Amino acid sequence: MKKILTLALACVAVSAFLISCSSKDVETDSKDTVTPTETPAENTPKPTVTPLPATPTPTQAPVAQEIDYTGKKLVALSFDDGPNLQTTPLVLDKLEKYGVVATFFLIGQNISDETVPVMERQLELGCEIANHSWTHLNMAQLEPEKIKEEILSTTDKIYETVGVTPVFFRPPFISTSDVMYENIDLPFINGINSADWDATVSAEQRAEGILSKVKDGDIILLHDFTGNDKTVEALDAIIQGLIDDGYALVTMSQLFELKGVDPNVENKIWTNTAW
Repeated sequence: MKKILTLALACVAVSAFLISCSSKDVETDSKDTVTPTETPAENTPKPTVTPLPATPTPTQAPVAQEIDYTGKKLVALSFDDGPNLQTTPLVLDKLEKYGVVATFFLIGQNISDETVPVMERQLELGCEIANHSWTHLNMAQLEPEKIKEEILSTTDKIYETVGVTPVFFRPPFISTSDVMYENIDLPFINGINSADWDATVSAEQRAEGILSKVKDGDIILLHDFTGNDKTVEALDAIIQGLIDDGYALVTMSQLFELKGVDPNVENKIWTNTAW
């Protein structure tokens, strides 16, 4: 009987031990098992993407409008003695402000690396470049070879610098001679003026001097030499006055072309296309 009781107790103890071990294994497994916490892919919030700005459409450069000269009186504004870095750019500012053009008669020795951008701007604005000799001497007193040198040196320099060949010539001091006509193969250009080279003449007098006598087909002669600020000041009144009076401002070449006049006339200096 004792043996049976002892055996029963032993079985109970073994069973208890086995149950205890099983419980620990389950607890250990429970602790070691990691429940996934990741949100399923389809529920994962997507990052906010800031849209890139749209590529701007290039703005087309304004198309130059062809000017209708019908019914317009024509005048050619012109300037002597440049180019320079002081007055010439101010003159160009005025031309650009009003959207008009002019012809610049250049002194060859004034052309340099520094003044090249000024000349390029003249052409960019639609202006014309012409010949005013190399040194601005009184050419009526020069020998034929020196006369030719004054003209050819300037023409060559202008061409080498900006690639255009002048087709008009204005004699320094408007001084001419038979020898000059014989040795200069370009039309001679003069123009109406208001003594704007004289420092004692005010800006108002310069403007009035032009506007009081201008007429259709005229060439206006002004100066853009360094320091000629009164002419720069007078340009607002001159240009606006011409526009208000029905004038279109054109280059020298345009003036002769639109008037149907050939400027290549021997022994003649032009102030107006009519005479």
